[in-house]
Amino acid sequence: MKNKKILFFDQYKDRGGAQFLLVRMINEAIRLKFSCSLIAPMGGNLEDCLPKDKSFSKYTSFDFNISSGKKSISDFFKILILNISLLKNIKEIINHEILYFNGPRTWLLGVILGLFTKKRCVFHIHLKHSNLEFKLLELI
Repeated sequence: MKNKKILFFDQYKDRGGAQFLLVRMINEAIRLKFSCSLIAPMGGNLEDCLPKDKSFSKYTSFDFNISSGKKSISDFFKILILNISLLKNIKEIINHEILYFNGPRTWLLGVILGLFTKKRCVFHIHLKHSNLEFKLLELI
């Protein structure tokens, strides 16, 4: 039987609480014989704690620099453009059975991919949202 593949998406290049859990999930998925890949920003200390196991087949990275805290219209468009640009990996994405989106900046991409690929999508969305984000979630 072929191993199932999970593709993880993360919004940060550095380790935080969500990234700590992400790495634990990747390691547990590998232990359970899943093949795992990650798409995340490059150049941070998250890379240092990623598994070296052969089941962790690919680390695809991208440049992403956005402010922390309150977001501006400019940040919104940066996130939108980033999510659209990640669709260039569509061949890689559709080769996975499960897509895991870690954080609200990956949410839009997850919704788009879930609708168009019919893949199983899992979301880890942080609970601290702005009023605009709450309104957007209510619409969906």
